[in-house]
Amino acid sequence: MTILDRRFGRLATILFVILLEPPSIASAHDGRPLVIGLDQTDIGHYIASVYAPPTVAFESLPTVYFPSGCEQQNSRNNGFVSIRAGSTQTIFCPGGLSQRQLEVDYPLGNPSLSTLLRITWSVGDSATVLSEPGRNIVTVPLRPTTSTVSLEFLKFGITHVLAGVDHLAFVICLLFLCRTIKHCLIAVTGFTAAHSITLTLAALGYIGVPIRFVEILITLSVAILAAEVLRSRRTPTLPRRHPFWLASAFGLLHGLGFASALGEAGLPRFATVQALLSFNIGVELGQALVIVLALSIAYSLRSLPAVVRNTAGVTSVYVVGVTAAYWSYSQIGLG
Repeated sequence: MTILDRRFGRLATILFVILLEPPSIASAHDGRPLVIGLDQTDIGHYIASVYAPPTVAFESLPTVYFPSGCEQQNSRNNGFVSIRAGSTQTIFCPGGLSQRQLEVDYPLGNPSLSTLLRITWSVGDSATVLSEPGRNIVTVPLRPTTSTVSLEFLKFGITHVLAGVDHLAFVICLLFLCRTIKHCLIAVTGFTAAHSITLTLAALGYIGVPIRFVEILITLSVAILAAEVLRSRRTPTLPRRHPFWLASAFGLLHGLGFASALGEAGLPRFATVQALLSFNIGVELGQALVIVLALSIAYSLRSLPAVVRNTAGVTSVYVVGVTAAYWSYSQIGLG
């Protein structure tokens, strides 16, 4: 029995928690936020747009309310501007929007979405602000410095990983697959290096793959890994003996998913390297936090009877595999 075999049932609890996430984010990288885009065309003049992830139902689409005094071009509602998700408007706000607040209103309540505000000034500088799901007020920032850009993208990387149900399920299944702690470290290193490579290349525009195709493959990777975990418990397989290669191959896919989220945020031209590096570090910190937490919980459950741990473990991995397969099925449009 391997080290992680003894932890198999203990890690099951964590997988059950992941599967109990709200349905609104139960698909590939639908930890994606609501995106508010502001493109300044002149002093006080903006092209404002609001985009919600495709999993948000039409009746749940939020409306963003702008500060009093703002005016919508070609509208009689002077002094009152609101934009519903999926819309774009040209607006004028006397004195500009810096340090002013936007309010996000969900008619049926927020389905656990963060809010990402991206503003680009007419001189070419840009800034990104991430607001947590529990907050419905977003403050438009002043023109940024390199340090503020680094901090915001670091935070964005961490929160994106923690909201990505498919990514969390993959990482924990990877822990199931490994035979020893050494194998876990090697596999996670391969996974990290691989998704860092594709994240960087895609974010800088060197490669491009349709995000819908990437998301289908990412959820399939979770289903395949779950199947491999179950198969390798009966007969030691090559991926179980050498998990580095499987983790690295699938890491390339997950990197493309991360790049899609980063593309929504937009890389500021004056601090592209700092933003990309900070986002990547944030992703790794979030991933490390999940791994440490998973192993800590597994250790704390060591007193449970072995038969209970193993039964729960096998059941959990089956549930993960079936759920991931259903995610893929739904994304293809067959469900």
